[in-house]
Amino acid sequence: MAWIGLREERAWLRGVGALLLAVAIMRLLAIQFDQVPAAYTVILNRRALLGFFVVGMLGYVAWLHARTAADGQQAHPVALATAVVTANVLMLVTLSTEIYAFWELRATGPRFGSNAELIRQMMLSATWGTYATALTAAGFRQGYAPIRYLAIAVFGVTVVKVFTVDFSQLDSIYRILSSIALGLLLMGASYLYQRHGASTARAES
Repeated sequence: MAWIGLREERAWLRGVGALLLAVAIMRLLAIQFDQVPAAYTVILNRRALLGFFVVGMLGYVAWLHARTAADGQQAHPVALATAVVTANVLMLVTLSTEIYAFWELRATGPRFGSNAELIRQMMLSATWGTYATALTAAGFRQGYAPIRYLAIAVFGVTVVKVFTVDFSQLDSIYRILSSIALGLLLMGASYLYQRHGASTARAES
């Protein structure tokens, strides 16, 4: 629908395509936040693969909008930014729910026990921080501000989570290690801003 709507420049077709994608996203979120089944294989399961599929569809929609603008046709920057940001948010949600499911099944086992929740929270923070750093690098590489803004938002959520959730469960030594790891990620993002920020701002203006 999105492809036909862009090719024919029909707004109502693009609207129908967006509505279908919205329904798919709502259905995906309902599945991902459902109870974790006992027989569960991380990544190679229905809800993770469905998540990757929807992310891929959003990426394809974003590519269609970018190609349309590059070909000199009418640009739709809001639709492009919405597709890009939504795809990355859903990817982060998919990774997070997989981490949650992995440790949910091990929380009652003898090997990890009560440490499962602690490890889960640390893995979530590490994943979010790493993803935000990757978004920052991609935003500068592509010269695309919405990706960088999303990276800042993810960094903000990660910092709040580390100080309000993770630190309340960690011993002193692990708090120090977590602070160092988070600081390194923030320093990496800061380095990218110092190195590419001015030139990217001039190119986008």
